[in-house]
Amino acid sequence: MRPGEGGEQQVELSPGQYTIGRTQQNDVFILHKSLSRQHARLTVTETGEVTLEDLGSKNGTFVDGMRVSEASLGRRHYLKCGDVVFSYINEEAPVSGRDTDPEVVVDPSLDPTRQPLETMLSKTGTASIHELSATHRAHETLRVLLKVSELLASPGDLDDILIRTLELIFQLLDVDRASVLLGEPGEVPVPRVARRRDGQPVGQAPFSRRIVDYVLGRKMAALFGDVRSDVRIAAAGSIVQQSIAASMCAPLLNRDQEPIGAIYVDRLVSHGAPARRYGQTDLEFLSAFAHQVAIAVDNASLRMRLETEALRRSTLQRFFPPTTIEALMKAGGELPVTETPATVLFCDISGFTALCARRRPREIIEFLNAYFPAVVGAVVAHEGTLEKYIGDALLATWGAPLRHDDDAARAVAAALDMQRAVGELNEDFRRTGRFEEIAVHIGVATGAVAAGNIGSSQYLQYATVGQVTTLASRICDVAGPGEVVIDEATRATMGAAAREVIPLPVTTVRGHPNPLTLFRVRGASVA
Repeated sequence: MRPGEGGEQQVELSPGQYTIGRTQQNDVFILHKSLSRQHARLTVTETGEVTLEDLGSKNGTFVDGMRVSEASLGRRHYLKCGDVVFSYINEEAPVSGRDTDPEVVVDPSLDPTRQPLETMLSKTGTASIHELSATHRAHETLRVLLKVSELLASPGDLDDILIRTLELIFQLLDVDRASVLLGEPGEVPVPRVARRRDGQPVGQAPFSRRIVDYVLGRKMAALFGDVRSDVRIAAAGSIVQQSIAASMCAPLLNRDQEPIGAIYVDRLVSHGAPARRYGQTDLEFLSAFAHQVAIAVDNASLRMRLETEALRRSTLQRFFPPTTIEALMKAGGELPVTETPATVLFCDISGFTALCARRRPREIIEFLNAYFPAVVGAVVAHEGTLEKYIGDALLATWGAPLRHDDDAARAVAAALDMQRAVGELNEDFRRTGRFEEIAVHIGVATGAVAAGNIGSSQYLQYATVGQVTTLASRICDVAGPGEVVIDEATRATMGAAAREVIPLPVTTVRGHPNPLTLFRVRGASVA
């Protein structure tokens, strides 16, 4: 009864029946409020078979962490009646697959997801809190426990939370070493922070991988009272090399109950001194504490993900329409370099150089800030990518990073809407007298591009690279004020909208080896 604690007792079981409860009429009498008057019954047959039966108790009877109404016992088990812990050992029984070494305490009822620290603190008078106040530096431990949730829940980055975690562990538990291991779900966690109480270097492996794997595989806290003799980990040479005497480990589980790490603590062999043991109270505390840490770590990771996503989304909003942003975010927000057919639009203000000569630089900035929102709206409305501003010019792309079958038609429709937007802007200029009226000329070309982020680690910009980008600029130069001019490749992929174009004389443009067949789009307002 209460293995590893100060009040440990042993009860030998001969053939017969033994009742467990909180009144003196029971064979196993324990005055504890978590027990019912008659809580459970052990039956031992002449042939050595043993059965544990719950007698309708309020707080339940557990075998290896599972609540039972009746269970046959094998060689070794961890038993619990209410909050009272037992180790059951029957060396004569055959080994069973479900047998548990009593030195390894694994209990789903101690699962951190079920035993938050607030619950422990609210259970005043139960075994956990009563024993904590009696055996764990009474007043100081309880005082610090009341602050644990507040400290771990306070804002801070992940490293601050983990350092705070180790400080609290050394305040509250008698351990020689402590480590917090972290990793993504499905990955092997690695030590993120680790330290020794005495300040000595922790070494390259400040924990037992065998113990951590055991705990994470079961998603349950475990106590190893004598690691060297434990049948599950005795073969681990690292335990002997690291002089580990006793250990506890509790998993850190995220919102989906998947392991994201573990808290590992141990005591080292102290030559010439009696071995110090952990008890059930220590494990209960570590389990509850791990739950708080898991929430803090999960929240910190979530904050980081949200901040990264917000920054990424903010960056994407500079270039892409909302529908494209959503598709990119679902794909992880990455923009890999791709080669793809694309339609490129180049828009320029007619006579902008002369305009600048008549205005002060500050007025030009004010003018551009009124002009660009009007024409950019057309790009976004037709799901194009705003690639860049080049002085008064605008470069937009359809087909990168996402393609549509009608990208060419979308680009031409956007060009017509841009001309209409300029007309509305001119009406506002006439009414307010803020600026003089303007006209824009637009060129559209279709061809292959390479698209992706370019630049330095300090400054990246999404861009398309290819001859078609330069070609769109040259075609823009051909267009007159208020015109939209396109190349043959754009016309060929416009579908039914291609009927609304007028052929232009074969044109030679700078930087292009061959004369071009170009078309003016009907519907563009002619200045």
